[in-house]
Amino acid sequence: MEVGMRIVRGVDWKWGNQDDGEGHVGTVVEIGRQGSTTTPDKTVVVQWDCGTRTNYRTGYQGAYDLLLYDNAQIGVRHPNIICDCCKKHGIMGMRWKCQVCFDYDLCTQCYMINKHDLTHSFERYETAHSQALADEVLRLVEVLEGNDVYGTITQIMEMEGKKKHILFIYLYQ
Repeated sequence: MEVGMRIVRGVDWKWGNQDDGEGHVGTVVEIGRQGSTTTPDKTVVVQWDCGTRTNYRTGYQGAYDLLLYDNAQIGVRHPNIICDCCKKHGIMGMRWKCQVCFDYDLCTQCYMINKHDLTHSFERYETAHSQALADEVLRLVEVLEGNDVYGTITQIMEMEGKKKHILFIYLYQ
């Protein structure tokens, strides 16, 4: 994590609606350090878009409260890659490479709004020189009488009474 990165709730989130609810985004504004009583090592301070500012675990006590949403704000760019949906040259932030289609890449914005086949797996590249990363991110597909409904775990679980079954699609192998 670096100051300026955009984040969302992670796998160990237990802080209610401090972030203003599932799917809301915040910015890392401070990195924890050893010896600090207010922001210890393996924590970060986040300024949520809703105005709340507090610290979260990024490995502290073995827990991860946050997931990286976007890193374009810290100047990450893939200069020779074109998003195959919005056609922007030089993808800013993370690059999402389809593992099914030949030479098919998405920027974070197109990836997050489902601009490609959701049954395909993707690799995520955080920088132009990084290796593909696995992540905890899942897409959920809830099959409702023949209609696919996409959303987060929380959103789908809140659709009480409508669930038939849930298919977990892991985006990374």
